[in-house]
Formats: sequence, C-alpha cells, structure tokens
Amino acid sequence: MAADMPNTNGSSPASSAQEPLIFTMPEPYRGLAASQRPSPSPSSPSIPPPSKPLVPPSGPVQKSTGKGGRRRTRFFVWGGIGLFLALAGAAAYVFIALRPIQIVRQEPVPTPSPIAVKKEEPKVTSPVTVPVPTKEEPKTSSPFPTGTQPGRDGDSDGLTDAEEVLYGTQAGRPDTDADGYLDGNEVFNGYNPKGTAPLTLFESGLVKAHEAPPAYRILYPSPWLIQAFPQDPLRVVFSAPSGETFAVSVQAKDPSQTLGAWYASTNPGKRADELVPSVTKNGYPALTAPDHMTAYVDGGALVILVGYAVGTKSTVDYLQTFQMMVNSLSLLAAAPL
Repeated sequence: MAADMPNTNGSSPASSAQEPLIFTMPEPYRGLAASQRPSPSPSSPSIPPPSKPLVPPSGPVQKSTGKGGRRRTRFFVWGGIGLFLALAGAAAYVFIALRPIQIVRQEPVPTPSPIAVKKEEPKVTSPVTVPVPTKEEPKTSSPFPTGTQPGRDGDSDGLTDAEEVLYGTQAGRPDTDADGYLDGNEVFNGYNPKGTAPLTLFESGLVKAHEAPPAYRILYPSPWLIQAFPQDPLRVVFSAPSGETFAVSVQAKDPSQTLGAWYASTNPGKRADELVPSVTKNGYPALTAPDHMTAYVDGGALVILVGYAVGTKSTVDYLQTFQMMVNSLSLLAAAPL
C-alpha cells in the first residue's frame, strides 16, 4: 500500500522521472463511482422543457395580440394605398385640366398667317387676270358678224353638221371617202367628199351651175332655191332651206384699175388694206372682208360681188359652201376682161 501511494515526502526528481506513478482507487469506492455516474440515455431529465411552449396560458394571449396587430397593419397599408391613389388621381386631374388651357393660349399664334395670304392675293391676281384679256381681245376678234357664231362641226373636218347633211357625208368621219383629204377641204376645192367617183361636186350632181350671160358662171348646191331679177339679169340670190341667202351681183370697173383702188373709190371712208387678198381656184384676184362673208372677184372690166347673209339665224352654217361658190366663179367667153 505504501508502495502504491505517491511519494509525498518529496522524493528526488531522479527517481520520479524514472518510474511512472500509478494511482488506484480504493476498493470501497470503485463500485460507487460507477453506480453514481449519469447515464447517457436519451431519456434524460432535460426532455420536459420542450413541453413548455405548449402551455395553454401563453398561446391565446399571443394569438389575440397578433390578430390585432395584423388588422392595424392592414388598415395602415390599405389606407396608404388609398391615399396614394387619391393623390395620383388628383395629380392626373390637375395635369389634364391644365392642358386645354395651354392649347387655348397657343391658338392665337397661327392667326397672322391667313391675314398675310389675303394681303398677297390681290397682288398676284391683279396683274395676271386683268391685262391679259384686254390686250388679246382686239387681236383675236371673231371673223363672224356681231351676234353670230360658227355652226357646229362635230368631227372638225371643215364642214358644219348642216353641210354634212347637204353633201351626204358622215358627221362622225372627217374623211368620209377615206381618200386622204378632209371633207371640208374637198368641198372648198370643188371635189366630191363622199366618193372618188364621180370626182367633182358638179359631176356627182351635188351642185348645179348658174350662168348669167354675158358675165359669169357660178356653182350652187342643188337643193337650194334660185331667185332671178329680170330687171337685172346679172343679179341672183340663192336660198338655203334654213333661210340663209347668197347674193351675186356685178359692178363695172376700169380694166386698168386695181381691185384695191376700185374698192377704195366705191366705198368712201373704207380702206382696201382692211380686206384679205387672195386668188380664186380659177386664177382671179379677189378681196375678202374680215368676216369672210363678202368677196370681191376681179373680172377686169367688172367686179363680181358675192355676199352671205344668215338672216334671222345666229349661226353661220354654210361658210365652206360660200367659199366653194366663190372659187367656182368663172367669166364667160363674151365677158369683157
């Protein structure tokens, strides 16, 4: 026993270092220590604490206080949302309400533009519209008598619709016989406009010849009436069914006198240069009035006058026929030249 106990008397350091010290528990205490050692079993006395949160008194108090807090929180949240929406709606209303005021204030700005346009309009139109017609009117005077107008020419071939009926041509075809010449041009030169054979108006029977010996011979449309004057055998009047008349007469002239000089001497106050000079298809000098409805044909010792009168009508329907008649004039062999 003494050998197992440690050296309490202070053994030398050399002996203690050499031999290890072994401590043993007294035998009476060896079993006691094992019986009193706490058991590591899971069913230890520390398990009851988890049952404390399940105590009834603490539960209802916390739940009641939690519902009241949530209600208050919801109240403040919804109240804040409502207040935000109210403020946003008020701001939008104010923004929309103020926009029309800005537009109204800006409307007077563009008003000066129409005033400027109105001031410029008379400056542009006055020099353009006023001078042009006044300067051109005397240059483009109508060749027809005052109060009359040319007859209708539907196909623009030189023959009026009334002349198309007279010569049997088609009003919708400018060249009825398709020979390359307009119907009006053929009548003007004495040719048949509705066929190539017979060739001339006289050969086709569309016109007749009137002779006034010993002076002249002239062609006129076959359907027209002829009026002779026994007291003046050189005078004749041809009448169309529409009432228009074509008068032919003869006046004496000095053979050495020109046609223009004769006109000036027989028409005091009028000038020959106002007339349009021409030559008929038979080679006779002629003067035509500006209205193209009076012609003077030089026959040497005589002048043949041909005049066209529309009567009560307001349209000139046989002007091409009148020119055909003037071109057809020829002097008879016995007529002095």
